[in-house]
Amino acid sequence: MPRFALAVLLIALAAVPAFAEPPTGFSEFAWGTSPTVLREKFIPSRCRSSSENRRVWYSLECRDYLVEGLSILILRLDFEPADSLAGYHMVLARGSYRMFRDLVLQRFGRPTTSRRWPLGSGAQMWWTWQGVSATLIENCDEEVSCIDVRTTALDRK
Repeated sequence: MPRFALAVLLIALAAVPAFAEPPTGFSEFAWGTSPTVLREKFIPSRCRSSSENRRVWYSLECRDYLVEGLSILILRLDFEPADSLAGYHMVLARGSYRMFRDLVLQRFGRPTTSRRWPLGSGAQMWWTWQGVSATLIENCDEEVSCIDVRTTALDRK
């Protein structure tokens, strides 16, 4: 009987896909979308306020973005040197982490790697696909969690 239960468990685990499709961009905007398109079609209708930054690479920052009923404190859309969407970073209140984690797992599938740190430091999950990676961190700072999704264009910079 134990062998049968083990076989059923292995079949069930094999039926669950290890990886979902990689993110193809942010929301309905594909990787490579220009900042002008996002400034015109996304920022005014989805952000309470916004700003631009050219510190490391060009980015648009959106504050108070809502996704699936969750409030994202900061959404940063990152553009590679050719001014095309190449990644994004979200910061949310730690109290929303579990709901956000469930949403991320639903969209990205099981993580490639995950780790729970001792002494309340929280969890980290990593996903890697061809050309795209994502990292979800429970404790980015004292009160917030975050996710970073990037294409290899940002890694080259």
